[in-house]
Amino acid sequence: MFNNASKAGDAASAKLCVQAASRKLAPREVLFREGEPATTVYTVRGGQLKLVTVDTTGREHVLGVFGPGEMVGLDTLDEGIHEVSAIALRAAEVCGMPKPDMIEALRHSSQLGKYMTRRLIGQLREARALQVCLGTVRSTAKVAAWLARHARAGEDGQYCVQKTMTLADLAGVVGLAQETACRALGELERDGCIRGETRRWVITDRDGLSLAGKVQTRPARR
Repeated sequence: MFNNASKAGDAASAKLCVQAASRKLAPREVLFREGEPATTVYTVRGGQLKLVTVDTTGREHVLGVFGPGEMVGLDTLDEGIHEVSAIALRAAEVCGMPKPDMIEALRHSSQLGKYMTRRLIGQLREARALQVCLGTVRSTAKVAAWLARHARAGEDGQYCVQKTMTLADLAGVVGLAQETACRALGELERDGCIRGETRRWVITDRDGLSLAGKVQTRPARR
């Protein structure tokens, strides 16, 4: 579940999670809502959570997806309310540690502090990658960039992205309408970059997918 690097920090986090209160979430169940008091830091034990915010028109924007071993709520250690909502993409399990207990644990464990710092750095990198992805103009490039970043080798050795989120959630992550994201996936499949299966997208041309996901900016007006 946890990263092999900094094993002492991973062990400290795992021990903390075992001691914390566990909670199971049904698909689409809300863990916490935007604007609610932030009282707890959570570690994902299983499944996935999405962090979302809603604009003034009521449109949901997905800011990130968190899986096993990742921590949700670290950014609220010095704040009183949640600035985003956390929703289970599918059946999930989290363990929650009250913020005062988490802060006290950090005071006594440098390994835990290093672990959490590493997690925050990872989240910042993911946010930066998403920002670059959203900076592309073509919808196909946005979807291609997201797929290329999240592709992993499967048990059969093929690089793929598991379909752990709905098409609507994928569209929300890359800042597109659902119909537009669907067309982009279709274009990538027609170009031979991916192959859609029931539970995953198989990357059939990694170089082609990477090229399709390159940041493209609008030409400067003269």
